[in-house]
Amino acid sequence: MAEKSSGTALRDHAALSAEPAKSARKRPTGGAMMPPTKTSLICAEMAAENWRRAIALAARLPRLGKHRDAILDAHNAFVRPEWARQLKQDPERHKAAGIAALKEKFG
Repeated sequence: MAEKSSGTALRDHAALSAEPAKSARKRPTGGAMMPPTKTSLICAEMAAENWRRAIALAARLPRLGKHRDAILDAHNAFVRPEWARQLKQDPERHKAAGIAALKEKFG
């Protein structure tokens, strides 16, 4: 049996290393569904008028802009209503303000 010369072995190695790694190969996209986005989940919960869940999802978003405080206060009012009562505030007012902020931002 004849052995490969070192030049042939180097060419073979170069050809193998030129192939992309398995993780770098493009995957076929034929019919693959994309997972839902957070925004689409929030909009779906708003359409179903499930405000507690919509506010909980929105409270986890990193950039809420001018609506941030209202949404976070509403989330706290849903999760811990005694928080607002200790501050001598109405939790229902925080919830209503959060719902209005959601409608303005995502509606």
